[in-house]
Amino acid sequence: MIQQLINPTIHISQRLRIVKTILALSLFASVCFTFNWWLPAGFYPKIALYELSLNEIADYVLLGVLLISLVGIFLYRSPKLFVVTATLCLLFAVFTDTAKGQYWLFFYLAVLLLLCGHNWRIDNQRRYSAVFTAIKFLVCIMYVLSAIEFLKTSIDGNVWLQFIAPLERVCTPEQHKYILGIRYIVPLIEVFVVLGLFVHRLKMAAIVIGISLHLFSFCLLLAETPYANGVILIWNVCMMFLLYFLFAGKTNEQKIYAFSFNLYDTLILLAAVFGGLVKQDFFPENKIDLMQSNTTQQFIYIKQSEKNRLPLYVQYFTANNLDTDYARLSVTNWCANETKTQPVLSKKQLLKVCNSLKNYCDTNIDIVLSVEEKRNNKIAVK
Repeated sequence: MIQQLINPTIHISQRLRIVKTILALSLFASVCFTFNWWLPAGFYPKIALYELSLNEIADYVLLGVLLISLVGIFLYRSPKLFVVTATLCLLFAVFTDTAKGQYWLFFYLAVLLLLCGHNWRIDNQRRYSAVFTAIKFLVCIMYVLSAIEFLKTSIDGNVWLQFIAPLERVCTPEQHKYILGIRYIVPLIEVFVVLGLFVHRLKMAAIVIGISLHLFSFCLLLAETPYANGVILIWNVCMMFLLYFLFAGKTNEQKIYAFSFNLYDTLILLAAVFGGLVKQDFFPENKIDLMQSNTTQQFIYIKQSEKNRLPLYVQYFTANNLDTDYARLSVTNWCANETKTQPVLSKKQLLKVCNSLKNYCDTNIDIVLSVEEKRNNKIAVK
């Protein structure tokens, strides 16, 4: 039994059904955890790619159709209609609120797009093998992009130190110092996982190490205060199961179908690589980094005399500064409380938040707003 668990024999068609089940459960849990985010906006503004005049009922319809589609994906053996519907709902959701354009949602969306090309029939091995191969490569792309991001940003000792801060309560100073030095090999471990997944002798070791990375990240993110980023926790659990059911053991398909591609899947994968490497100012700047929490804090400074014109709920996230005439509004905490996520908004998105604050005060009154990130790096002025 243990041998079958370590080295299971599962048909590709069965693996794809398991993948769609994992995906449906993960997305359903993520939507439920961020439920308020999918409802009509309260005080926290929705940042649409293009302004559309939609009735508030559209948000309820979108949420209802999305949840029904996810239930359909979970229950039906051939859920092509539900997969397409869920994909369209997510695309529309990102279009009407670009703050949802975070890597975890784009990953789910990319898998759904790949499953849109699957007809769920088992009489054409080459067809469903191409989808299966593309999803495996998509998972590997996530690890490669994560290693690149880690080398660019998290190799800095201060960033890694903030991520492993919860371990100070359970580790000795010597152990904590050792863990601090691990940051230098994390990108190499992620690259090893990618390579090992396609080498038979190393595959099980790569799966175990990959799952361990996600489990380590899950435990540290769970200890985050005051806001644990639930959708990232769910995404880490999803990746653990995907690693096992996509790569563990072997299939009964002929070797000729082990790696198959078609044009549609290739284009989706290229789009995923392009989206991960090219910075877009329309979407949040969250890093695709498996071993780092969001350490960026974004603030908006507004004159204290104008702060009192804001809704009381928004004022809750502001703090007065006795040294200046400005009060500081924490956009990060505001967003975390509203959406249960921690997006790092781009410059364009932050300026739209500034415009919303100006409307709350009075469109006829001039207010001075400056947007800063942690370490006092000014990035925009309105």
